[in-house]
Amino acid sequence: MDSVPTPKLPDLTPSQVVELKDALLANADSLLTGAIALLEAGTVAPARSLAILGLEESGKAIAIHQRQVNIGYASEGASFVDGHLAKTWGDPGRS
Repeated sequence: MDSVPTPKLPDLTPSQVVELKDALLANADSLLTGAIALLEAGTVAPARSLAILGLEESGKAIAIHQRQVNIGYASEGASFVDGHLAKTWGDPGRS
């Protein structure tokens, strides 16, 4: 059985970067809110799964933020998506 390929993160405009980070944080918040509701209902395993997914989304938002900070030190014209971000999105071959 073939696995589903992970979508690669495209080069992003500054406004797309902000939109992506906001969407990731909103999704993380929604997942963590759902995890709390499930935990309060006594369903621990699904709550744990949603919490992990929320942490993954938060981690992606943190990676985007770190790149926003570090791109100021990159060469003029450097792509926003560097090797670290590509690896975060499951594309280890991109540099």
